[in-house]
Amino acid sequence: NAKNSFNSAVEIIDNEASKSYQQNPPLSNTAKNLLYESISSSNIVLEKYSDSKYVDDAIYYIGRAYFNLGEVYKAEKYFTQIVQNHPNSPYYYESKLWLEYTYFKLNELDFIISNVKQIEDELKTQNYKKNKDLLFLLYNLKGDYYIETNDMDKGFIQYEKALEYVSTKSKKVMIYSKLAFISESKQMYQKSA
Repeated sequence: NAKNSFNSAVEIIDNEASKSYQQNPPLSNTAKNLLYESISSSNIVLEKYSDSKYVDDAIYYIGRAYFNLGEVYKAEKYFTQIVQNHPNSPYYYESKLWLEYTYFKLNELDFIISNVKQIEDELKTQNYKKNKDLLFLLYNLKGDYYIETNDMDKGFIQYEKALEYVSTKSKKVMIYSKLAFISESKQMYQKSA
């Protein structure tokens, strides 16, 4: 239930983002309710079935839901739990990247790019090329970092790499919308073209 609620919320969020030129459009009430449902269902797993094989899943979905709700400090707590306590989880590398995203949202930029490059190197040695969502997240995060630090050319290169791993049409539209928004706000019309 937690996974289904979360995935439904993300689908709504992606569709809303693909239709908006804003960087972070406000969440609809439906998306918020689904995210809270995901948190609630995940907490049931943690409270009633703490020895279940789904504990790391529950922790991951709570972290992702809080991140999407903008409650970044709470998200950080749950991603840290996965990284520290569940190194064999299928969500391990994704949680490492989401943890770096929380630092990005908290404007703690000092070590993000070196940490992300280390994660990228680990993924290369683990041969993670088939996990498109993970690679999309990695390159999108690098793109966001470089744009935030005003290294536009590197940012655009990373977004273009992210586009190679897009799994849905709405995410592709979201990236192109983001690129258009950045190009216009920074008056980079040639780059945009």
